[in-house]
Amino acid sequence: MAESEANYLAQCRQEGICPRCREVIKQKYGTGRFEDGVFCSLNCYADWHKAALIRRHEEARKKGPSENE
Repeated sequence: MAESEANYLAQCRQEGICPRCREVIKQKYGTGRFEDGVFCSLNCYADWHKAALIRRHEEARKKGPSENE
């Protein structure tokens, strides 16, 4: 993550606003790790982290089915 992105996410968290839509956060969504950001909805979280979520999904597909399936 770029330093400016980390600063932006921290600033938004301190101000209590969603970094994606800039709405006031009434209920927090995210991973629980402050460096990942705090969002107002799962949609905003998914939109912000879209590239990383797609990459994780593709990596999981390449590994094949999990042992629990």
